[in-house]
Amino acid sequence: MKKIFFLFASLCVFSSYSSKKDSLLAAIRSCRVENQSKADLLNAFSKELAYTNADSAYQYADKANVLSVALNYKKGKGEAALNFARVNEQRGNYYNARENAEKAKEIFEELNDKKLLADTYRILSYCYSSMSNYGRAMENAFRSLKLEEETGNKNGMALSYSSIGTLYFYQSDDLKAKEYFMKALQLAKQTGNQKGQLRALVNIGNCEFSSGNSSTAAKYFEESFVLAEKLNDKGTMGQCLLSKGNILFEEKQYTTAIQSILKSIVLFEEVKYEKSVADAQFSLAKCYTKKGDYAKAKMEYQNALNNSRLSNDVRMSGEIYAGLAEISRQKGDYKNADLYERKAQLIKDSINANDQSAQIAEMQIRYETEKKEMEIKKIEQQLRLQQSEVKKQRGMAIGVIALVIFAVLLGIAGLVFLIIRLTK
Repeated sequence: MKKIFFLFASLCVFSSYSSKKDSLLAAIRSCRVENQSKADLLNAFSKELAYTNADSAYQYADKANVLSVALNYKKGKGEAALNFARVNEQRGNYYNARENAEKAKEIFEELNDKKLLADTYRILSYCYSSMSNYGRAMENAFRSLKLEEETGNKNGMALSYSSIGTLYFYQSDDLKAKEYFMKALQLAKQTGNQKGQLRALVNIGNCEFSSGNSSTAAKYFEESFVLAEKLNDKGTMGQCLLSKGNILFEEKQYTTAIQSILKSIVLFEEVKYEKSVADAQFSLAKCYTKKGDYAKAKMEYQNALNNSRLSNDVRMSGEIYAGLAEISRQKGDYKNADLYERKAQLIKDSINANDQSAQIAEMQIRYETEKKEMEIKKIEQQLRLQQSEVKKQRGMAIGVIALVIFAVLLGIAGLVFLIIRLTK
């Protein structure tokens, strides 16, 4: 079973309550002084908008950055860079997002701000994941989790669990993915975080669907849709409809599946989720292919290809070329079928090369870490030997001093004894 349908990355379910946005906007408008507090408000508002209104989020991040630069406010500059990363990640500009996040990371490392560093590592994980570099993605996800655990941030831990689960899912380890999504769900329930619960429910539903448990998956998606509607989260409502369409596709109810997927596209376009639109168009193309409507199938594959290019989704492009190859073969166009298959294989090889590079990088990091640990142990051993030698020398010195004192005392005693005898 193909796993190309859209799985929400850990930060995609972030539609906030309008009251929070309204209060932040009111605070910004009432702030007459251009100070650090205003920069913090601008960044907070940008973060709230990042996954629902990317254009406005970018504008407020830019305002925060300009003000922070003028004030030489490092934390403000770092948070603005992180907000730029969030917006670019959502838009599918993963290379720009990674560059923004790396800039933020430098600042937060200098400030030793573990909370914001954890957020930054998580964004870096999403970027590498979207570029199919799962080794680097996993490395950053676990760094984020470690920092969240150190600071005791349960909501942050839930986000990291979700991103780790997503990475296992993309590498076809459904069991491990579900384990981490369940951890995220438990933490979200403990903290009363409905957005976190929604994110976990969607992801668990996708795991169940991928494992062939369509009826169980459908229940999770129904529960997710109700909660998403309550939170006015149109992106997740679209995801649930798309997932429902994928289930109907597996059940060979292609006409009903198309209706559900078309509804999801309307919602995705409304919130400008280009990657999600591409996922839905890909699913539509598969439905039309099964119905034998190759003209519509090819059109939807082309639409999906255009959107996947906009979002730099290499993995999706490979699946689309494989789908176009299938259509060409069905039509007897073997020349184009071979061409599309070669393109699909080239992309697959590229993804595998990225994974191998990531593994090499990870091995190098481990090697350097182990090397440093060995050097530290060696230094510690040398210090222990030096301390032991110092103690030994100190003991010998004390012994010599004691002997000298004893000899002096003995001499004095002898002299006294001699004087006494002479006196007698």
